[in-house]
Amino acid sequence: MIRSHARRPAAFTLIETVLVLSVIAIAVPISTKLMGDASADRADSVNALRAGTLAEAVIESIIADVQSDAAGLGMAALADSATYLDTPDTGLRDRISPTTSYYTGIGMSYNVDIGELVASDGQTSGDEDLDRFRLITVRVSWPSARGGDLELAVSTYVGEVMP
Repeated sequence: MIRSHARRPAAFTLIETVLVLSVIAIAVPISTKLMGDASADRADSVNALRAGTLAEAVIESIIADVQSDAAGLGMAALADSATYLDTPDTGLRDRISPTTSYYTGIGMSYNVDIGELVASDGQTSGDEDLDRFRLITVRVSWPSARGGDLELAVSTYVGEVMP
């Protein structure tokens, strides 16, 4: 005797199709948002690394200037920060623009703060022999991929070598 088996339909039923489309409709927007957030986080991380590189390049240039015996440089040049930073052609910003132009071209900006003379403990003592250091802070800011601005500050002390 030959038995016949019930044939199973080879195509999707309407209910199966509706269920699949419902799952996709829910999953796609959520996964797209997650991928967008991950992409923004990655962009901010990459830009934080770039900001650190820019800040270090500026600080290294200032350290080199402090140790230089060239005219207009050395520790004494930091006494007038506006002149040291912004003098056309000879100011720090103009001299390091070949290094910083890439970073400023992608939307980053930097500011340099030069502190007062202090002793090695960071406090002003009033004694010229002790107050031989300055706190240099470079603040780099850039637009965040999530909106708003981010900022990275890098600081170091520079000092005059005792004669």
